[in-house]
Amino acid sequence: MVFFTPMAVPLEGAAEATALTARIPASIIDALQADREEQLHQLDDRGGSCRPADWEAIDAEVYRLRFQWNAATAPHWLDRLCQPVVPSTEATVDGALVRLAMVQKPFLLPDQGIYGSRLRLIGVQLISVEPNEQEHRFEQMAELFQRPMAGQSPGEQMLRAQFVASFL
Repeated sequence: MVFFTPMAVPLEGAAEATALTARIPASIIDALQADREEQLHQLDDRGGSCRPADWEAIDAEVYRLRFQWNAATAPHWLDRLCQPVVPSTEATVDGALVRLAMVQKPFLLPDQGIYGSRLRLIGVQLISVEPNEQEHRFEQMAELFQRPMAGQSPGEQMLRAQFVASFL
C-alpha cells in the first residue's frame, strides 16, 4: 500500500543527498500504525524482538519521520506541477513544504530474531519549487516511471506509476 501526505508537510532541517526528515500529522501515522500492526501480526508468532516504528512523537498531533536511502532506492523528486526536478539546497531547507509518497514493508532478520517494518520513501513533491521550462513534460516523466529498472519488481514499477498519477 502506498501512503501519501494529502497536504504539504514541512521538512525538519535541510534535506541531504540521501536523507530527509519531515513532520507528519498524526492522521497519517495512525494509518501507518494500523498497516504496521497488520503486517507484523504474522511475524509475532515467530518470536524474537520487534524493532520500534520509524516515527517519533513530537506531540499528540505531530510526528517526526526520517527517511534514508541510497542511489538505488532514491525517491523520485517532482515539482508542484509533477515535473521531474533535481532537488536544490534552496528548495529543501528547514521548513520547506513537500508532499511525500511512501511504502511500508515488514522485515525479518531470522539469525538475530529481530523483526519490524521499514518505511521507504518513493517520491517527494517539492511544493515551493517553480518548474523550469527546460524540464521534461509529464508525458516524458511518465515514460521514465514506466521503464523497468534493474532489480525492480513489477509491483515497484506499478508503485512508481501510481505515484505519478496521484499528483494529477
